[in-house]
Amino acid sequence: MTKHKHAGGLGFRCLRDFNIAMLGKQCWQLITNPDSLVAQLFKAKYFTNTNFMEAKLGSSPSFIWRSICEARSIVSAGSSWRIGNGMDIQILNQPWLNRSENPYISTVSPSLVNQKVASLLITDSKDWNLDIL
Repeated sequence: MTKHKHAGGLGFRCLRDFNIAMLGKQCWQLITNPDSLVAQLFKAKYFTNTNFMEAKLGSSPSFIWRSICEARSIVSAGSSWRIGNGMDIQILNQPWLNRSENPYISTVSPSLVNQKVASLLITDSKDWNLDIL
């Protein structure tokens, strides 16, 4: 499998990297298609009270779940939030800013704990609420 294609192989340079890439595709499917049967099964078993990106490994995870969780960090590193209405994104605990050096809000204001990005937006005009900012 790791031989060059001209030598009769499949041309995979590193099977582990290829495997992680394929698992990353599965992660992306769980994120973008949460209503699929597979996503619903994983959610029921491993992350009933949270979303896929915040799910823990849990006790006695299956080999498949353990492998998907290993690839999740790769997907997380290469993805970013689309804010939309801001109802699903926490202000303080999730990397939603469009900055590569630090996508997290770095304030320690107690008023922002467990608040969603939607509270920073004016819904009628789709602008930032400058009074809160």
